Amino acid sequence: MANDDDQLISIRLSSDRLEASLVVTPGIDRSYVTSDVVLAKALSQALQPNPRLSKQIEEALKAFAEHDFQGKGEFKFVIATGQPSEEGLDSSFTLEPELQQIYDYSKNRHTDEKDAPKAKAEGEALDHYNRTMLMVVKSGQRIGQVQTATDGSDGIDVCGNTIRAKPGKQNSIKFDAQTIECHDNGSVLSKIAGQLVIEHDGYHISPSLTVDAYVDYSTGNIDFPGNVEVRKGVRDCFQIVSGKSITVSGLVEAAELVATRDIELLGGISGREKGTVHAGRDLIARYLNSSDCRVGRDLIVDKEICDCRVAVTGNVCSPTATIIGGHIASLGSCQIAQIGSEAGTHTVISLGRADTLDGFIGQSLAIIKKLGEKASKAKAQIKELRDSPDASSLKAEMMTSLQFEASEAEAKIMPLKEALRATMKLIDSKCSPVLNVQTMLCHDTEIRAGGFKAVLRESIKGPLTVRIDDIGELVLHDQTSGSVLPLKNFAKMSPDETSYNRSDMPSELRKSA
Repeated sequence: MANDDDQLISIRLSSDRLEASLVVTPGIDRSYVTSDVVLAKALSQALQPNPRLSKQIEEALKAFAEHDFQGKGEFKFVIATGQPSEEGLDSSFTLEPELQQIYDYSKNRHTDEKDAPKAKAEGEALDHYNRTMLMVVKSGQRIGQVQTATDGSDGIDVCGNTIRAKPGKQNSIKFDAQTIECHDNGSVLSKIAGQLVIEHDGYHISPSLTVDAYVDYSTGNIDFPGNVEVRKGVRDCFQIVSGKSITVSGLVEAAELVATRDIELLGGISGREKGTVHAGRDLIARYLNSSDCRVGRDLIVDKEICDCRVAVTGNVCSPTATIIGGHIASLGSCQIAQIGSEAGTHTVISLGRADTLDGFIGQSLAIIKKLGEKASKAKAQIKELRDSPDASSLKAEMMTSLQFEASEAEAKIMPLKEALRATMKLIDSKCSPVLNVQTMLCHDTEIRAGGFKAVLRESIKGPLTVRIDDIGELVLHDQTSGSVLPLKNFAKMSPDETSYNRSDMPSELRKSA
């Protein structure tokens, strides 16, 4: 009978030998199942004897004592477990979270422009204009971490045999040595500023950015440290900011463009009174329409400038362009084909003017005048007190206070005069209030220069030149006949109320003004 019972008890190993279970079949004599019998069965399967095995056998026997064969059938209880091996990790590169987020979004984006308005209509709290698709990095910025391949850790089965771990693979991760540097600790940094580009498991940083399509919802706004080239156009309300230059081949709509260097608009801009273009150096365009433009150096337009507000620190070099409506202010010279229209569209040209500098001069003069009046008033009060026979301590205290007030006001005037002197020097170095018109200077054109404005009563054919003569008067030079006549012969003259008041200029600077 014991032999029959011995057949009904066994130790069963899992296929991976990581688990050993006591198995008892119905029909066995319960008294036969003892710790000695179970241990003998375990040792026969080459299980390693240890305190944990003995404890598990005790737990198994307790469970067996309460086991109901009729209700549950075969009894099974785990008495030993092994330790699985841990496979090694393959080498990998992990982007910084903010770059990974942009990368994931760009992979899953919907290129249909209609998606963004639809998402907002459904309550999605996303700014699709500012949600960029570009992984833009600064020089020296950390872009990610390289994880080297690991060997893994070996395991052990219930019989004490070692389970060898599978080492991770050393994948090939290519970084462009010219633009990316890898440190011994696995940290990966950018050597230059630009766009992080991922191609075929290779990583490099491009110092320039090329957008093959439109700047729209598929790209988001662009803020890039290098040159930006857009092969098509720029949609309404989008923004491009470049640390260098911008070139756009297609039409720029009511968008915002800002570049430290040059901006070239091969398709022009139709800003609908909302578009802005700010170029640190030259602005070159096919045409400008209903836009606000700031140009740090020269403006070059091929066709027309229509209903724009333009401030040019350098020269307007557009001998083939027509200016219709709006206001152009240039510190340098202006070369234009036609100004205004035969219908008499009011068009304003400011010569030798820079709005920002004029504003600074005007505000500075107002402050100097106010401080001067304050100092004069304090000095007058001091004189009255000094002439008074009263010799009280209160009088002395009041005179000291007024003297301090006058000195403080005069001290504040000095740096303002120095700033004005530097500003006037800058204006003198760049200022060339000369207007050259090739074909027509139309009636109702308003020319502002030298503190005066002239509104033309009639149209005048070119080529002609408008300039300030040696005595400060605006004159018109007919380049065909060679005649030079006062502009007031053709225009209604009046003081330019938009200019600063030259009579308020300190005497030592009045000559420059």
